[in-house]
Amino acid sequence: MNLHKRSTAFLLCLLALPLFTIAGCGGDAKGSGRDGWITVGTKEKPRTIDPSDAYELSSLGIITNMGERLYTYNPGSTELVPQLATALPKVSADGLTYTIPIRQGVTFHDGTPFDAEAMAFSLKRFIINSGSPAFLLSDRIDFLRPDPDPKSTKPATINPDGLKATGKYELTIKLKQPFTAFPALLAFPGACAVSPRAYKTAVVRGKDDKTEDKEKFNTKLFVGTGPYKMLPQTSEDRMELQAFDKYWGKKPANNGVVVQIYLGSSSNLYNSFKTGAVDVAYLSLEPDQIRSLQDNQKAKGWKVTEVDGNGTSYLMLNVKQKPLDNPLVRQAIASVIDRPLLNERVLYGQAKPLYSIIPDSFSQSQPGFKSAYSSATGGSNLPKAKELLKKAGFTTQNPAKIQVWYRSSSAGDKMIANFLRAYTKKNMEGLLIFEPSAVEKTAFNKMLKTGAYAIATQSWYPDFIDVDTYVQPFLECPKPAAGGGCESGGSAEQGSFYYDAAMNKAIADQGKAQNPADRLAILTKIQEQTVRDVPQIPLWQTKDFIFSRPGVTGVGTDPLQNLKYSTITKPAGK
Repeated sequence: MNLHKRSTAFLLCLLALPLFTIAGCGGDAKGSGRDGWITVGTKEKPRTIDPSDAYELSSLGIITNMGERLYTYNPGSTELVPQLATALPKVSADGLTYTIPIRQGVTFHDGTPFDAEAMAFSLKRFIINSGSPAFLLSDRIDFLRPDPDPKSTKPATINPDGLKATGKYELTIKLKQPFTAFPALLAFPGACAVSPRAYKTAVVRGKDDKTEDKEKFNTKLFVGTGPYKMLPQTSEDRMELQAFDKYWGKKPANNGVVVQIYLGSSSNLYNSFKTGAVDVAYLSLEPDQIRSLQDNQKAKGWKVTEVDGNGTSYLMLNVKQKPLDNPLVRQAIASVIDRPLLNERVLYGQAKPLYSIIPDSFSQSQPGFKSAYSSATGGSNLPKAKELLKKAGFTTQNPAKIQVWYRSSSAGDKMIANFLRAYTKKNMEGLLIFEPSAVEKTAFNKMLKTGAYAIATQSWYPDFIDVDTYVQPFLECPKPAAGGGCESGGSAEQGSFYYDAAMNKAIADQGKAQNPADRLAILTKIQEQTVRDVPQIPLWQTKDFIFSRPGVTGVGTDPLQNLKYSTITKPAGK
């Protein structure tokens, strides 16, 4: 997802637990009071469940279980399969026109029939409402056309042929330019079908029209086609999802799911799981809590499901800020990073060291940071780091002092920053000094885009399963700054402000490449250039840990790291 996607601290959470009776900060789980209901727990409150604006794991995890997209993923793989479509798209010879057959016999939660017009309405609303994830489709689909003059205040115009129903059960989409991974974009949870009866679409406005259309987002409503429908919320920290009796597909293995939010407290969630108030806990605990539950699983009968995730953690380096404007300094920092030790000390081995901007779950991933900057065992290359800093003009009397910024709410990011400070102090002979600095999350996200931070700790969860989501949002910059660097684009949003014309071309070329071998060759060059220029430093690839109570079965995630509710069951009376 890029901070114009959903960059989120790795150790923050996602899910939730029961309702009804409240004990302390949570409910008595043993029972939701309803047979066949499951309780799931989180410390993160969804900001919204409007799919046209949802861009955080906490929101998308809920939407994924209530909504459906044209395409989804085959269980246990990254293979795209039809969901509300009945087949993969037919693509025109020029790669611009996608024709998609639409499923019949589907009903929205409010009883509205689903068809191609409803799907077109949903995707148009996603684009026009201009919510956080809107760019995923608006950048690709030739539907909304802003005035090309950047100073213009004229409203955008709509191309009716860019996105329309061309039959009762046929949808046609036209792209601005070919994009190989477009079907994967249609599997983004927010690109789901919503009832035209229940939702409104924002008016298309000019760029400088600040008038807010208060009707365009509905933060607490969801009316889709999925296996669960949302019951009226009675509390800000609880949500109830009831199995939808008119669901067209395979019925859920349970009668419903109660999601209760522990409002930022991993300790309350941890204790609630231990005492039996939570059936499932996922992606919401600190590393020491995860280790404690792992150590006690045999004695307590708990089940720990460990899954390799596609999320990544990294350091973002601002190439415009001194001394990081010198590539030698950025290369020196890359040489300092000891991933195995960092993983052991900070995460207790609960992640996988990463040496590429692309996770190793993708065949295109190449560990260039390991061969260029690490020791034979994958640890730091301190002699090289010292040599590069001296070459850049730094000495023990004149060290490179660099601030490392992190979100104050993230215990994991704090540990990263403090580890780097202690490690360089011990091993770099005073040539390099890291200065950790914390800031509240909202301010962090805002200031990151202004170029205020030299180094920022970041994490990334993919919007869709394709290598493009690890490349374009980080490295592309369509608008360079007059004094060098990036004025606007993905790299500016992410805080590196990196600009390179050849990189922009390579990113565009890999997105259009139809031949896998051709695309691999381009992606190889992109990774090699990233290793040389070091606008970011990959640290680790996430692992997911799902904790479930005795007797609970069917626990698993999709490739986007969302827990799948519909397969979870537990013994009667538990």
